[in-house]
Amino acid sequence: MVYWRLPRLGSYKCNSDGAVKGVGGPSAWAFCIRNDEGNLIHAESFGLRITSVLMSEAMALRRGLEYCIMHHYLPVILETDSLMLQKILNGIWEVSWSSRVEVKRINGMRINVDARVEHILREGNIFVQYISSIQIFKCYHQKGKQYYT
Repeated sequence: MVYWRLPRLGSYKCNSDGAVKGVGGPSAWAFCIRNDEGNLIHAESFGLRITSVLMSEAMALRRGLEYCIMHHYLPVILETDSLMLQKILNGIWEVSWSSRVEVKRINGMRINVDARVEHILREGNIFVQYISSIQIFKCYHQKGKQYYT
């Protein structure tokens, strides 16, 4: 079994997910932030135009990190189910040209804060997968942002 685990005492966890519906279909991102007791602090999703899975994953992580910095939810563990994104952000793999700007923005924000990027298996990231999927279906009708607090 794969389980979501609590962050260490005094820290936060930001789970993020990007999703794309088929080739050339709508895409979306979502993130949620939880405290060291596992309580949901904030969740957000946004529908996008056509983009790649890596870009939607990177945008989700960046928006979650921005929110954590803005609201002082630090230190934070940034969990993504994209192993590729995690390896790119941790300098293990090279960044693709299409996501270079987004990766540079994320790593630029991480310089001055305690924000670690970790990989989580898809099964441990169910909540944000659910809200990003809802946003994709909403994209068929209108572009919009959803807040869950």
